[in-house]
Amino acid sequence: MLALGHTLSGAAAGLATLPVLEGRSVGEKAAWVAVWAGCALLPDLDAQGTKVTRMWGPLTGGVHVKFWRGGRRHRIVPGITDIVGTVAGGHRRGTHSVLGLLAVLVLVWVASWSRVGTGIVLAVCIGLGLAAAAVVLPGRQPQDYWPVNLGVSVLGAAVLVERGTTLPGWLAFAMAGGAAVHILGDMITVQGCPLGWPTGTHRVSLLPLRADGFVCRCVITPLLGVWCFVIAADLAGYDPLGAFFTALFSAWRI
Repeated sequence: MLALGHTLSGAAAGLATLPVLEGRSVGEKAAWVAVWAGCALLPDLDAQGTKVTRMWGPLTGGVHVKFWRGGRRHRIVPGITDIVGTVAGGHRRGTHSVLGLLAVLVLVWVASWSRVGTGIVLAVCIGLGLAAAAVVLPGRQPQDYWPVNLGVSVLGAAVLVERGTTLPGWLAFAMAGGAAVHILGDMITVQGCPLGWPTGTHRVSLLPLRADGFVCRCVITPLLGVWCFVIAADLAGYDPLGAFFTALFSAWRI
């Protein structure tokens, strides 16, 4: 699936699991959904050219140059994507496995031990949330420009840490959940995901769909958008499906 499909699936999962935060503030519930939607892009931090790779410009994507016109681009400064991709063994390997999900849980837990680690995790979550918003909203958004995303992410994290903010207990699970939704979305494509990496390289593929094919673009992604709307409306106390079928039945009777 492409970035929009992953983002919508993460948002839908976040909305569907909101009852877990029963009794929490509206801000915390909004953060829960944003983290699910943003981290649904996280596994693709293992490859160049993805939405999450471009999130913080050269910091995430590295610095690449061409030494002559029409020549190959060479990496002169590695970015976070290069490091993650190397450790994960390439695209759709480590970050698309059960081990990758466990790594998210462990890394967030370890990061919560220090102010610096807390700030880094918060910055990543803010950056991913902004990237997810840019994917969903039409047209090019301000946060599509990496200096804006990076600046807001760092400044926001710094302010939160300065105010004594700690990582909530649910954050690691929301981040891993968003990544798991991404993996499930990739598993319905022919490329599949090696869930047992590195001990097993067999790719699990549930459906023979192409990631950028007609079904994913024109069927699954729109349905995910409708699902998000229905869940959000239901949480707000409105029943859009009931209203639709009531109107349809009334029109049919006429």
